[in-house]
Amino acid sequence: MPYIQLSRRARRASLLASLTLVSAMVSAVPAMADDDGLVASTTTASQQECMAPVLSQPFSDLKDNRHYVLAPGGDFSNPNGGGWQFFGGAHVANDTTPDGNSGGTLECPAAPPLSAR
Repeated sequence: MPYIQLSRRARRASLLASLTLVSAMVSAVPAMADDDGLVASTTTASQQECMAPVLSQPFSDLKDNRHYVLAPGGDFSNPNGGGWQFFGGAHVANDTTPDGNSGGTLECPAAPPLSAR
């Protein structure tokens, strides 16, 4: 294959043509979907799944300033676990913190030492 060296003007023209073609293709995709009569069927559940996650800093009091996405039902306010399955004696217990707040906490029994297993 012979080596072809393009002038600066030819390279710019080639780049501009490529960008124009790509932008035309990207903008044409939604129009094609509309012409086919495709309509997304959404439900309340699917809209909630597709929303941007809510970030929070639940452990900032413990000097952990990272952002987290909290799991649904993860506040353990439901004494039955709110859909969570617990094994090995783990359960939701009502607890009061040193600052006087009370609420559900996940209580996990200590695991036996490896030598006892």
